[in-house]
Amino acid sequence: MTPPSKSPRTVSRRRAASELEPSARETLLAVAVREFADHGFEGASTLEIARRAGITQPMINYHFGSKAGLWEAAIGGVMQEADKLFSALESELKGVDSRSQLVIALRRILSFNTRHPEFGRLMAREGIRPGPRTRWMIRTHLHQHFEALTQLFERGVEEGWMRPLPVMHVIFFLIGAAAHFAAVPALAGELYGVDVKDPAVQAEQADAFIEMMLHGLLKT
Repeated sequence: MTPPSKSPRTVSRRRAASELEPSARETLLAVAVREFADHGFEGASTLEIARRAGITQPMINYHFGSKAGLWEAAIGGVMQEADKLFSALESELKGVDSRSQLVIALRRILSFNTRHPEFGRLMAREGIRPGPRTRWMIRTHLHQHFEALTQLFERGVEEGWMRPLPVMHVIFFLIGAAAHFAAVPALAGELYGVDVKDPAVQAEQADAFIEMMLHGLLKT
């Protein structure tokens, strides 16, 4: 005997109950980013992510298909913010001399890491060993970011005002310096009694960051 089919109204009600409101989706992805940054892909639990986001675990599977799907959506959101940063930089740097371009780029990169403190921890975790997630980040986002920085530094060397340091090492030093302070708030708090989210502390860090990077890169 063929079971009775569900009425369109019943299906519609069930689908509506499973849909995520935009604010709930935003909360879920933000929680997922923190969990993946703190515990890595293997250590993060979709059950805990769902609990912290105030939804049920089956809703994660319904919307993202799997833990890997959730990871890609969550990390992809952060990466898209980085894409926007570099796209905005491209417009902002037009008509500006190369030295000023460097200062602007350094400030924007530091500001991004301040707004997204999980970014540095995610890069550190996923960059430890090769794998599909690392290759996905490079292929879809990071390659273009590194290429933009490489061109900026190489132009400074060609124009004669920047030291001819190995670009690869300069970029990794820059990324580490920009990300680490915001990524370890407990360490900064315990050692120096500061809140890394304090605007005054962030401004002080930005000035120190720019001075150190410029004095290391510029020819005297």
